Amino acid sequence: MDTFIKFTDSSGNSLSAQYNPNLISHDAAVNYQEGSKAIGEGENQTNTKYTGSNAPSWKFVLIYDDSESEQPTVVKKVKALRKKLIGVVGDKHEPFKIKVEFGSIGFLGVCTNFSLTYNGFDLDGEPLYAEVSLSFKELPTAAVQAAATDQQSPDITHLITINEGDHLTNISSKIYGSPAYVFQLAKANNLDSFRGIEHGKKIYFPPLQ
Repeated sequence: MDTFIKFTDSSGNSLSAQYNPNLISHDAAVNYQEGSKAIGEGENQTNTKYTGSNAPSWKFVLIYDDSESEQPTVVKKVKALRKKLIGVVGDKHEPFKIKVEFGSIGFLGVCTNFSLTYNGFDLDGEPLYAEVSLSFKELPTAAVQAAATDQQSPDITHLITINEGDHLTNISSKIYGSPAYVFQLAKANNLDSFRGIEHGKKIYFPPLQ
């Protein structure tokens, strides 16, 4: 069974690619700084202070295989992906922030590494097979930033599935502390309205400026 990963930029345009589910890694780190000991503390005691958490990172490998295709399009597909993930766009002259979705996992992030390997060619030298190794730095939502300020670590997800009885105004109040951001959320998720969202739809909550 083929497994696919979906990349959606801030303009709502998406690309999908097959990936290797056996080559996915997720790293997160919590930072502590050792301080000086108080008088009377034992030799085995350490005085450590929490200094913050690093943004989680993701690594995975995409697969492009046109070995059975009469007209290979590997190069075209890889170029389109590279333009979307690391191409400089917009007035800010920086790459898109990308919504990444695969299986039940989803996050908003920026691509920090794009490594391409061609390892199969036809008689004309056209690539038939390619592997793309990607690294992403996950971006915090406003809720994650607030939690970091409070030095708390609740289980916060960046993609929220709309269930029966859920309303975007209520979720906005819970995540951002105000229902006033529903129009921004609707725009960020390419919705015509913040009302009547179908059950099961995933909504992502971007960091607020």
